[in-house]
Amino acid sequence: MTIIRDSLSSLFRFLPNLLLLFSLIPSLVCAQQQPKLLARKQYPRGNFIPPIPPPLALSGSFGSVRKRHFHSGTDLRTNSVEGEIVRAVDSGRILRINVSTSGYGNCIYILHPNGIVSVYAHLQAFNPTIEAYVKRKQYELKKFELELYPSANALILQQGDLIGWSGNTGSSEGPHLHFELRLNAGTLPYNSYLSGILYNDSTPPQFRNLYVYNIDEKNYEDSFAKRKRISIGSPKKTGQYILLDTVSVSATTGFGVELSDFVNKKSLACNVTELEYYCDGRRLYRFDLNAIAFDETSYADAHVDYALRTQYNKRAHLLFQMPGNFLSRYTTQARGLLHMKKGEIHNIRIRAIDAAGNASELLFAIRSTGEQKTYTTQGSLIAWKSGGTITKNAMQLSIPSGALFADLNLKISSITANTISGAQSPIYILHNENVGLRKSITLTIPKRLIGDSIPTDKIYLARWHSKKKRFVYHSVPSQTRSTFVCKLRDFGRYVLLCDTVAPEILTTTWDSVCNAFPLPSAYCFELKIHDSTTAIKTIESTIDNRWALWEYEPKTGQLWHQIDTSQMSRDTNHNLRLILKDVVGNKIEATCSFKTNSNE
Repeated sequence: MTIIRDSLSSLFRFLPNLLLLFSLIPSLVCAQQQPKLLARKQYPRGNFIPPIPPPLALSGSFGSVRKRHFHSGTDLRTNSVEGEIVRAVDSGRILRINVSTSGYGNCIYILHPNGIVSVYAHLQAFNPTIEAYVKRKQYELKKFELELYPSANALILQQGDLIGWSGNTGSSEGPHLHFELRLNAGTLPYNSYLSGILYNDSTPPQFRNLYVYNIDEKNYEDSFAKRKRISIGSPKKTGQYILLDTVSVSATTGFGVELSDFVNKKSLACNVTELEYYCDGRRLYRFDLNAIAFDETSYADAHVDYALRTQYNKRAHLLFQMPGNFLSRYTTQARGLLHMKKGEIHNIRIRAIDAAGNASELLFAIRSTGEQKTYTTQGSLIAWKSGGTITKNAMQLSIPSGALFADLNLKISSITANTISGAQSPIYILHNENVGLRKSITLTIPKRLIGDSIPTDKIYLARWHSKKKRFVYHSVPSQTRSTFVCKLRDFGRYVLLCDTVAPEILTTTWDSVCNAFPLPSAYCFELKIHDSTTAIKTIESTIDNRWALWEYEPKTGQLWHQIDTSQMSRDTNHNLRLILKDVVGNKIEATCSFKTNSNE
């Protein structure tokens, strides 16, 4: 008996320590699952100079949430004009050159001796050496759009060397320089401010609105739709915002915040890079966006309130993780959600930090009603983990595993398209645009819906554009013997249409050049082209049966070819041939006969 008493006495003496150990096990497991993120001081400083003349002003900051991605660089303003000189921030070799009508447009990648890669995008033009190299490759490959990887010693630059001139090429929406620094052999973009590409910023972030989400974990869509917005007034002192009224919340609650970071007077509103959220001094959430890997950038649509952004163009950072959001830049407990009983009162502190280290905080108290919110559901349940397929009204919609960020009660239907000119199918209503997708989903439509007189190779998919109030070209579906297969990255309204109209050449000066006066020694053919229904896919051209390079800017429809007539025979006619094809194969062919000037 004495032995038993002694054993029990020892057990009870160590029981508090055992309970503490068991209480720590979940957090220890979570800690093992969290990735190791670099602290600000751990990013390489380097010896970089600014890529454009300082002082730097920003039109977009690193990490800001864009459609389906986090912004992987810093957008530097160029006073709304093209042609600002762009220089190499450090010595290195050109690793890659892109020429594209989309994405980064004309872009240079430089590998520096320390392993960092710098990126310069949307350039108007390259320096003469790079330009000559690119032109040579374009004529060799007979392609305008290229992705080139020069040999190690082909194109070497010293710090401060001219790279080219800033522009508006690719998917740019206005003149600027998109600049990046990347780690890990160019696979991990990070905030270049941390390596010394500095701009003046002494202003802390500004809190605009707090959003309260009373969460039904079986129905995130309605949890977002029933959000509560609380306007945040002016700070009580610099960088400190306080809500005086206690905020009423449900049993399961998450928060979101809308912020702005005004870097300096010449910059547009930018993004914060770190967010923290504390409950009674205990940190429940931390978000660090000083770097972002390309294979994780598609989680951006789950980082913000997607429906709020879609409907009102507001970006509220969610201070909790949706079930299907596995972005590694978070450190959370319980995914950042609060689970409370009735009457519980807690003090909340939210802290926002910008790239320069300026910080603001929002303080408020909450009281729980203890009510567990449940929202009514309609539609077919699709689990985010497994995905699913629904067949209805002669269409099939397939959603793969991991395409959704949370379980969804999916609603799909179709209506007749009698009022839509050229419609070859019903209008398919696929849920609504307020739910984001991380992966493509597949809409399959039977060919038997199409009339026998309609050429199936001219069929394209159109999507309803809410601002333009009409259906616009989306994509060309792939085809099997019996179906059209459409890949989609958005819910919304879709319809199949037919395009039998060829592209157009709108320029009226074409005829005045052809069969008219002799051209000077340097001449640029400048045209404007347009496709009224879908989009132009290919541009092919020859002069005297030799391939000719035409450069194209889809945003304006401008098409041009620079010729050097001094290299051509004089006083003879030269024959130019130009063929434009759209995405479904409709084409227009134009010819021009011109003569060089024998007096030059």
